[in-house]
Amino acid sequence: MKIKIIGIGSPFGDDCIGWEVIKTLKKDIAFNSKYAGRVEVACADRPGLRLLELINGADFVILIDAVKSHEYLGKVIRLSGEELTRFQHCLSSHGFGLMDAIKLGEVLGMMNAKIIFFGVEVENVTGLGALSSELIAVLEPVCEKVKKEIRCIVST
Repeated sequence: MKIKIIGIGSPFGDDCIGWEVIKTLKKDIAFNSKYAGRVEVACADRPGLRLLELINGADFVILIDAVKSHEYLGKVIRLSGEELTRFQHCLSSHGFGLMDAIKLGEVLGMMNAKIIFFGVEVENVTGLGALSSELIAVLEPVCEKVKKEIRCIVST
């Protein structure tokens, strides 16, 4: 079973929350040794063709991205692949959205993986600075949610 965890975003401002989750997971030696060979982590700067390349060959995919859904800053939402379509209007801060990439992957026969999405509510994705203090505060809890998801997948 191949599991891929992909942080979507950019290296700037709160849009980098997905990347920061990936960086934190890469530093977690216990996590990496426990799931070596079964879990791959990567970053994608846009939910487009690169994302489809990263997803290809996976049985399960966990996506982490910044979202703007009019919730409070730092709120974490978890959606299954089936639930994603209800939230497609707020799932991306990029021109080519996450649902566009998933639909294209389905048409091309590249979407055989079960998808789990973690979105972290942000206010500003255009800033050039570092991750805001509000999102730094939820970074570890998001990582723990991802690890819990991995444990559930592996135990089934």
